[in-house]
Amino acid sequence: KLTKADGAVVGVELVDDQVNDDSLKLLAKLPYLTQLSLTGPDLTNARLALVKPLTQLERLLTLNSNIDDEGLANLS
Repeated sequence: KLTKADGAVVGVELVDDQVNDDSLKLLAKLPYLTQLSLTGPDLTNARLALVKPLTQLERLLTLNSNIDDEGLANLS
């Protein structure tokens, strides 16, 4: 699911098998992304690190994932 504003993608929701390395690497190339929702056990600390380039990210929602405090600390 994508959310757009003024033609730019600002929000993305990925669920289960959509949460993979290729998808997250593509997301990292979206400079205006401010909201990201990732759901599923395939979300790991290593995968979460792939979205670190999203410097405009204001809201990150993770559900049913395998990330921990270490994974979140890698984003800062």
